[in-house]
Amino acid sequence: GISFVPHDRNILKPYELDILIPDHNLAIEFNGNKHHTEWAGGKSRQYHLNKTKACKEKGIALLHIFEDEYHNSKDIVLNKISHILGIQHELPKIMGRKCSVKEIDKASAQIFLENYHIQGYDPSTVHYGAFYDSTLVAVMSFLKNNKNDNAWELTRFASDYNYVCCGVGGKLFKHFVR
Repeated sequence: GISFVPHDRNILKPYELDILIPDHNLAIEFNGNKHHTEWAGGKSRQYHLNKTKACKEKGIALLHIFEDEYHNSKDIVLNKISHILGIQHELPKIMGRKCSVKEIDKASAQIFLENYHIQGYDPSTVHYGAFYDSTLVAVMSFLKNNKNDNAWELTRFASDYNYVCCGVGGKLFKHFVR
């Protein structure tokens, strides 16, 4: 039920946008692993970034989907698109204020992130989970910078795509900062 324009060459002449969804100011690029690289496709290092910036200047968000991401994590990719388009009306809505946050072990974080994050698990220093009742609905991971005792990097955030989670990321981050 979403109107779209395939292979649009008018917005970023002479470049093509694989899928343009004008009603949502969104474009989707499907980047093949071979033809969208520097070595085989002849793309510059800045090609994807420049295309993203050019779309932004025209008020369009550009979502890049790489071939391996689609093949390895199809459910995550399709759910991400559904979420962006706001077509997940049948999913239960969970508010961050109704969740509790606690540190979780590496094994729990690994299982969750492999299921719900496009890049899967990463070896972070600390992992926090947001729980709705007793169900883990989101995970946020941080890595301590070894060069600077006060520096941390947020490395992963994912929520269960079977829910629409509102404010959960903010709640997890605030908990970490405290």
